[in-house]
Amino acid sequence: MFSPDDNQFEQTHFESILKLTAENLEKYKADEKRLSDELYTLLETYGAKDVEALSMIDNIQVLYERAQREAARAEKARSKPFFGRIDLIDENHGGEETIYIGKVGINRDITHIEVVDWRAPISNSYYESHLGKITYSVPNERDFEIDLKKKRTYEIKDDKLASFFDTDVVANDELLNKYLSQNKKAVLGEIIATIQKEQNDIIRQSPYKSMIVQGAAGSGKTTVAMHRISYILYNYEKDFKPVDFYIVGSNKILLNYITSVLPDLDVNGVRQMTMEELFVRLLYEDWDSDRQSIATLAQASKTFPAAMKRGTLDWFYDLEAFCLAYERSTINTSDVILKSNENVLLEHDICETLLTSDSIVAFLNENPQMSIQSKINLLNKRLLSRLENEITGKEIQYTADEKKALVRFYRQYFGGKKWKTSIYDIYKDFLSAQERRYNTVFPFDENSPDLYDLAALAYIYKRTKEDDPIIEARHVVIDEAQDFGMMAYMSLHHCMRGCTYTIMGDVAQNIHYNHGLNDWTELRDNFLTGEFDSFNLLRKSYRNTVEISHFATDILRHGSFAIYPVEPIIRHGNEVTVVHFEDDEKLITAAADKINEWKKTGYETIAVICRDDATSRAVSDKLPAYTAINDYDAMEFDNGTMVLPITYTKGLEFDCCILMNPDEESYPASDANVKLLYVAATRALHELVVYHTGTVTPLIGEPVPDTVSNTVLEAENSQPNRTHRTTAFIGLPSTTSAKTAASATIPTVSSTSTVGSTSADGSTSNVNPTVSQTSGKQTAGKYKAEPPRRTVPYTAMPYRQPPAAPQKIVDHSNKIICQSEYSFGSVPKTDALKQNPKRMAAYPFRSVRREGNTLILDSINAVLELTPYAASMIRVSYYKAGNTIPEAKCIEHRKTFDKWKFKDTPDTVLLATSALYLKIDKKNGLVTFCDNDKNVLLSEKQPGHVLESTSERSLCFFDFDNGQKLYAFGASNRDHLPLNRVARYISFGKGRLKAPCVISDKGCGLAISHDSTVLFNSIPTYGAFIALGDAEYFDYYFFTGSSDDELSMKYDWIRSRSKEQ
Repeated sequence: MFSPDDNQFEQTHFESILKLTAENLEKYKADEKRLSDELYTLLETYGAKDVEALSMIDNIQVLYERAQREAARAEKARSKPFFGRIDLIDENHGGEETIYIGKVGINRDITHIEVVDWRAPISNSYYESHLGKITYSVPNERDFEIDLKKKRTYEIKDDKLASFFDTDVVANDELLNKYLSQNKKAVLGEIIATIQKEQNDIIRQSPYKSMIVQGAAGSGKTTVAMHRISYILYNYEKDFKPVDFYIVGSNKILLNYITSVLPDLDVNGVRQMTMEELFVRLLYEDWDSDRQSIATLAQASKTFPAAMKRGTLDWFYDLEAFCLAYERSTINTSDVILKSNENVLLEHDICETLLTSDSIVAFLNENPQMSIQSKINLLNKRLLSRLENEITGKEIQYTADEKKALVRFYRQYFGGKKWKTSIYDIYKDFLSAQERRYNTVFPFDENSPDLYDLAALAYIYKRTKEDDPIIEARHVVIDEAQDFGMMAYMSLHHCMRGCTYTIMGDVAQNIHYNHGLNDWTELRDNFLTGEFDSFNLLRKSYRNTVEISHFATDILRHGSFAIYPVEPIIRHGNEVTVVHFEDDEKLITAAADKINEWKKTGYETIAVICRDDATSRAVSDKLPAYTAINDYDAMEFDNGTMVLPITYTKGLEFDCCILMNPDEESYPASDANVKLLYVAATRALHELVVYHTGTVTPLIGEPVPDTVSNTVLEAENSQPNRTHRTTAFIGLPSTTSAKTAASATIPTVSSTSTVGSTSADGSTSNVNPTVSQTSGKQTAGKYKAEPPRRTVPYTAMPYRQPPAAPQKIVDHSNKIICQSEYSFGSVPKTDALKQNPKRMAAYPFRSVRREGNTLILDSINAVLELTPYAASMIRVSYYKAGNTIPEAKCIEHRKTFDKWKFKDTPDTVLLATSALYLKIDKKNGLVTFCDNDKNVLLSEKQPGHVLESTSERSLCFFDFDNGQKLYAFGASNRDHLPLNRVARYISFGKGRLKAPCVISDKGCGLAISHDSTVLFNSIPTYGAFIALGDAEYFDYYFFTGSSDDELSMKYDWIRSRSKEQ
């Protein structure tokens, strides 16, 4: 039926593929050398600063780097060309296929694929747990069904095919144990071949969702996270680049280990940082690296007993309420009235309300994510617009001096254009308020802030001063997630809006017991709010032998907290030995002897694990007299012997470990120490010994007390119940008294609505596997401004109380979100403004015809359509011949207009309505829009419509007059983004879907029919154009109006309001 299954066939096939990989490697190496020589010659000839040669040098540099990557991929394929094979029947094509799977794809030529990359959609079938009917998905396309007949795994050593196994699962226990029994380096090299189904299911989930993964020690959390990034970059390369990812880890050694592994997974350029470094990054200009440094997290002590409150969810809610109160004290919410005052003396007795208090408060409430500075700027702009309407009215005539005085007075009525107050001063005020509330001291050093100081400062920066948001990343991967408290997560969530997350952790390994995550409840409630967000379990532990696993589990059972089930792979080894020594000298020499013994056996990675940094340094000072160890300060994961505190071993594994001196003084019985020792006991792949001098901790030396028991959690992988937290502002009855406003309560209320998740069998389940006593209902209403629940603790910060009218809470769950990665008004990189020379050729339009209410022009390879929708509104569509234009969700599809005429002349097509006169040049399809008196309103210009063939981007060039003013409608039609001589994204990335729109003061507008990225450029150097991302077409509506209000009304008629309401 399929290719022969005998050993001779497999040997012959293996040798042919091995020969092909050698040929490919030689070819890529030759390309690499040739391009290197070219680059060297260009630099020698012209120099790096030669402007004319710079483009040529850049092109060669790009090709050279690509050749380097291809050579590296070929090198991987050369060492082990494939590890698996599947035999299948594709019922759609009726064909029988045999597919080999490897770390990288191997091609004989463009059309003949010999080995498929493990990340390819079809390779998912290899990791499924059964033969027979299987469905696999192709991202952004559809599902395909195949009949899987065979699954084979190969063992290859030293360019030899050693053996192969046919099995119903990937890497059965026999083969898996064979891999896991090797040293750490060898095990790492076989990971892709041994990915298990539960791991594969997580790796291949969509990047457009957030997920939390609870994984047992040794379940492969870090490995899964790295493979997930590799998978996303391979399958979603149009949407995700390496710069779109952040990897956040708990310490530098873990991050250095990840850095060393990612290139082997074909991942380069992904940024990695600790959580502290990420918050520093989010402080932008408010962090001075020359003056400031990151402090170690301040722990609770006798001096500062409440220090760890700063890591809690309640602390974040306190900060959130404080910032809201600060906003209301900063922005004047009184009615803005146009009248004579001490700054402006008017001739007429005028008392005209420009902005009402209700409208100001409504604006503040409707934009909770916007910074105070941004609100000030928009309120000033709105106020000036109202003022302009008033002073240009017909009823009252203002003198020129009065107009200037009014504009001067009101242009910064709500505040200046730039934020002046220090975020550090605001934070100090918040800490002072908290100290009065809790009657304790919270230490803070501006020059040396710790994690939770940085989280608060980043939140304050985003909440107060940011006026030009920057998109940092699109997907954030957090490893060892249990080590960070909810304060860090909530600040991160606010600062990185629009991101999705892959959060990996094990609450049993929370070494920061007083402030980290001891269960997932609060994080799930606040992060997994999307329809497809999920909570996932990795139950199986592949790291430890059965003996080490039992030893670690006995430690864990001393805790009184709930635990998740762990299923170790059955792999036996030596028992864990606990040895007592008389003094430290004998302990050190015994440890050195054991290290030397392991090295002779062939183990390459060994860890000596100590309680903290001080004891680790002491041991690392003594051991070198007896055995070689790695540099303690190197902070790098490498072969050899490393001496580490427990906190630095998180996320790492070693061939063998020595747990040094776990005595009862260092580890008294407590839940916090249970988790700390559990981390230490689960680092070893093969052997673990415990050496101590004093009395060993009861967590190791004594059986589990009868009074202590764990609750075992049995949650399944699922989409959890989702608690949607909606912030509204409910105030006291409005008063005119400033004193009353100053003593009002904080106007924040958290309301929750819980939605049950539906299981596969259709039942609704509440998957909440923790035993935490904190729930969404308990935190809801925490700052409700309704006496007598709570009075404001920030009495020094008066603000005007919002009106008591209840706010309408809108369900946004069915909103359609713009999938562009660029937010409205963001600035593009220079590369985005450059034209791609590879584009579809343009030919004259020879055929002209009317079909229904559409005028159609055809060329050899393109179609141009013009469709009137009203006398003053025409749709222009340009696309490849044979294709169609997808229906944009941002446009309301309405009836077309039939009262128009056209005339076909040798060079031009003319189209006329009662309000518009269009000329279409048949040589190039350029459209000129005129009014009925044939005055030009707007025209397309050369090179006209451009479909870039490699970047899948379309452009249309326009001739915008230098004298006209251009702007784009923002989230509200009242918000205008100036567009003269600038480049800006005018689509609403990660915001509510809305048709991008450009308006000219000549009385015309363009509404763009596109649901993704839209870029506008009017910088003369690059030509004035509008570009659509991910589009092989260009589609827009041209319309005219006699006033701004009429243009706004027509735009509202075009755009799909039903998708926004």
